[in-house]
Amino acid sequence: MYAIIEESGGQRQVARATRSLSTSSTPARPRVGQAVRSTRSCVVGEVGGTAKFGKPYVAGASVKGEVVGRW
Repeated sequence: MYAIIEESGGQRQVARATRSLSTSSTPARPRVGQAVRSTRSCVVGEVGGTAKFGKPYVAGASVKGEVVGRW
């Protein structure tokens, strides 16, 4: 499964087991170890399968992750 999300003024592709995602800024500045979630998924799909495209976002889709470090 993969998704293209809107983050920091651009679009980023993420997938299961994505190890890192660099963002230029976040409004809330989450702490290391804190869970984060994005509901701004523009595309959600399966590799080699079908994809759902949002207008502008896919209804009901979200991406969850955890802050592992700050650089």
